[in-house]
Amino acid sequence: MLENCYQIVVNIVVIGAGEVGLYITRLLTDPKHQTQPMNVSVIDPDSARMKQLDGSLDAAMVNGNGSHPEILQLLVLDIHNNLSQEDQSYFRESREKMLGKTLEEVVANRQEQLPRIQKLLTPLRSTLSKQEYLSGETPGFSDYIVFGAFQWARCVSGFSILNADDIIYNWRDKMLNIYEGLALNAVGYQV
Repeated sequence: MLENCYQIVVNIVVIGAGEVGLYITRLLTDPKHQTQPMNVSVIDPDSARMKQLDGSLDAAMVNGNGSHPEILQLLVLDIHNNLSQEDQSYFRESREKMLGKTLEEVVANRQEQLPRIQKLLTPLRSTLSKQEYLSGETPGFSDYIVFGAFQWARCVSGFSILNADDIIYNWRDKMLNIYEGLALNAVGYQV
């Protein structure tokens, strides 16, 4: 019998080291709950919290933001410009209050902000250099969640966040084309 002739290692990223994120991380890293080998990474913007947790869980602690506020800052004016006139006023007022600048000031140097964004994407590149999708050999939940940020960006702006030679760009292209190009056929820009 050929049991365990190969093992699949699952790479999991938990966004946030709050109560729920840590509970999920503890469950995922508890040997009682593991049915296969797992590499778990926790991403949180609180560097003090990451230092405090480092070594206390069998997970990699990554200081960073797992959501996409950085992408919002690159595209906020494009989003505004794609809204109907009646929505633009509220959007501008609320986003300028949140960001502390005019929309034009926020995006003024967006090309120069790209290297910082590229650095934030390093964990994705690392995972994709080892496997076809974030979830392994086939797309899974983590792929769809991360892809959602890139698809959202593609739908609201023609500004290119990824370089064509980036492994993430290639992964995004695969995600755009699955299910007979469903995501690719959504209204959006060719970036």
